[in-house]
Amino acid sequence: LPLTHSPLPLTHSPLPLTHSPLPLTRLPVQVRRGDVLAAWSGMRPLVRDPNAKNTAALSRNHVIETSESGMVTIAGGKWTTYRKMAEDTVDRVIAEHNLSHALPCKTQQMQVEGAKEYHPNLSIELCQLYGFDPEVAQHLAHNYGTQAHQLAKLTGLTGKRWPLVGKRLVSDMPFIESEVAYAVRYEYACHVKDFIARRTRLAFLNVQAARECVPRVAQLMAAELGWDEDKIAQEINDAEALIKSMGYKLATEVRHECAAISVADYQRYVKVFEELDEDENGFLQPTELYKAFERLGVEMSIQDAINIVDEVDTNRNGVIDMD
Repeated sequence: LPLTHSPLPLTHSPLPLTHSPLPLTRLPVQVRRGDVLAAWSGMRPLVRDPNAKNTAALSRNHVIETSESGMVTIAGGKWTTYRKMAEDTVDRVIAEHNLSHALPCKTQQMQVEGAKEYHPNLSIELCQLYGFDPEVAQHLAHNYGTQAHQLAKLTGLTGKRWPLVGKRLVSDMPFIESEVAYAVRYEYACHVKDFIARRTRLAFLNVQAARECVPRVAQLMAAELGWDEDKIAQEINDAEALIKSMGYKLATEVRHECAAISVADYQRYVKVFEELDEDENGFLQPTELYKAFERLGVEMSIQDAINIVDEVDTNRNGVIDMD
């Protein structure tokens, strides 16, 4: 992947480079493009330290400078060191202006939202008090801390025997519908892409899962913000544009790219597909694939068959179809 020193042309939305080498080259397995669930990139501005001996060198850390007028300026840095940046800046101001009555920066004692009264068994508490699924409860405890109690008040019943509350946005991910309302009411989310990328980070974890939940997220946000149908459509389009920039391709685009095959090859593929489709329902399930390999004498577990289907399932519906 491009490193910090790689120069790039200035753009509002930098795209990941498709030719970039994968960073997992030391693993004893081949990392395939299909194994990458999401891809993204960003531009990090670097700053020249005016006090450095090598004036051409760029600092990858933050730089603090005091002007002749006494104004203290901090430049550079990164999100992961924001507390250190705050501490260095406050302490520098105190030292530069002899603020002997001022206390040192207190950032190390300041708790983030949801940290107050947090305890390791919070996820269990959420299960017991509200009836969340354990995986969902762990997700809420980890991402919201004790604010998960506030989120739970927004959570409706699932209509199932278990879990009692917490409808998932995507079946195999722990994100739930009430997180949308929470993001709007307490985290200033204004757009669908705010939720999938900047609140839950779902798009950074799995672009396929993010794409699946976009319509539902739009509906839930519309109820909170009073959107009309035109606004909903615009939000969905904007969110899909973001997702596509992170490595997602719509199933129609994938089919279009694969369309450059001969008629004879296509007919041959259809014939093989029909032979494997035992119940003639128009799609292949993992069990049918498993039986086919079994007839060929190929050792394979049912999980292997599931993994193969997942690899080529562009529609993300759990089967392989000819459409």
